[in-house]
Amino acid sequence: LLLAFGEYRQAIGNFNLSFFISGNTFFSIGKRNTLLLEINNKSAMSLQLKIKIDIPESWEVSQEGEVTRLAAGEIKERVLSYRPLRRGNFQLEYLHFRFPTGSGLMAIYGKHKVDLEVEVFPDVKEINQYVMMTRRNKLFEIGIHKNRFRGRGTNLECLRDYQKDDDSKRIDWKASTRNNKLVCKEFQLETNNLIVIAMDCGRVMTAEQKGLNSLDYAVNAALILS
Repeated sequence: LLLAFGEYRQAIGNFNLSFFISGNTFFSIGKRNTLLLEINNKSAMSLQLKIKIDIPESWEVSQEGEVTRLAAGEIKERVLSYRPLRRGNFQLEYLHFRFPTGSGLMAIYGKHKVDLEVEVFPDVKEINQYVMMTRRNKLFEIGIHKNRFRGRGTNLECLRDYQKDDDSKRIDWKASTRNNKLVCKEFQLETNNLIVIAMDCGRVMTAEQKGLNSLDYAVNAALILS
């Protein structure tokens, strides 16, 4: 007990840590998102840190509980990986750390105020991937191919002389009467259409698969489609 108490007093009086979190605070739902944690051990002793950040219940964390070894005066960076399963704004308030004393009889616990606001959006990372592939003309790698439109459009492009193989339904009789010869209509495909993507937001869309509900999958698909 005396040894443990002495080590505890020594560790409390000597350890000096600082933390700095950086990275993109705009997360994509259902994807692995990372934050970069910089740890500065300003104390004169080496430490074996276990670090944990307060995160919402709807987030999954990987590599939690790993030990970060820091020599005296060393600065080390660590990548924190999270997978959010709900959209919205979230506040990360505290970072908790713990390290054992020299003999391992006791552990020192502390916390550092983070106050980091993270916004979770639909799957923006997947959209960026499609945009990059579009710019590089590599959409065929994911199964997207260009096909010719079959049939004819409804927008009138011009009037021209009737040819032998033209459909008689396309003859403009008024123009033919004025010109004293058969004239047919030439149509073009519509290129500027307003497309509405509608989604069902009812109870059935609350079914979950791999942590995400059906509505989130629908939102992600609608964004990629648009």
